[in-house]
Amino acid sequence: MSAQPLAGRRVLVTRARPQSEALCASIRAEGGRAVVIPAIRIEAASDRSALDRALGELERYDWLVFTSANAVEAFFSRIDAIETAGSMGKGHCRVVAGARTAAVGPATAMALRRNSADPVCVPEDFASESIVEVLGDVSGLRVLIPGSDIARKNLGAALRERGAVVDEVAAYVTAPGEMGLDGVEELERGFDAVIFMSPSAARNFAALAGGPERLGGAVVACIGPATAEEAERCGFRVGLVAEVHSSKGVIDALVSHYRQRS
Repeated sequence: MSAQPLAGRRVLVTRARPQSEALCASIRAEGGRAVVIPAIRIEAASDRSALDRALGELERYDWLVFTSANAVEAFFSRIDAIETAGSMGKGHCRVVAGARTAAVGPATAMALRRNSADPVCVPEDFASESIVEVLGDVSGLRVLIPGSDIARKNLGAALRERGAVVDEVAAYVTAPGEMGLDGVEELERGFDAVIFMSPSAARNFAALAGGPERLGGAVVACIGPATAEEAERCGFRVGLVAEVHSSKGVIDALVSHYRQRS
């Protein structure tokens, strides 16, 4: 059995480039060659009025729920900008007005800690739906969910069903990536595997590549069932779904797959 199960394997990473390095490092550590063709870009929301209103009234919220590290960074970057402009008290964001914070998984929790906001709730199952269970009784509580402009609304809907008052605001925009000439050349060389970390990555890559058939027989690995469902809807044949919905979970799934084939 090879000590590096991904040795000689070309693995396509479709994450936004700034978020891809840790995943690429894990692939390289297992002997693989990571190639980044970003299917998405993370940008600041052009209309931040709803976010700004929420930031100005943080004391109204009992819970701040973050479903991605991108949401955390966009949320605190906006607060820093407002503080710099002088329209919000210094340090206001660091104590988040006494609200409790919840994170969907360890990467999101780490992003919160980098911004001096220690999450009190991190579900063992790294899926947004799991937050509903671990938050407990939310009847009558106010919950703020900063996220992407195209984020699924199932979490907010589930919390409302349990009696919470939920505000979902766009903290950032998920825009389509660009293939570029280098990306086209890499695609023509072929891949052994491709990783999709979000439904939008699968959807946008299908459009960028001109169809799922451009991946040939590459193993399609997805971070979770929602991403796998969207990938299949786009015509990809999903081969692997991470048991643990995290970057490590995806790498573990790929490693296990190739070890079984060796």
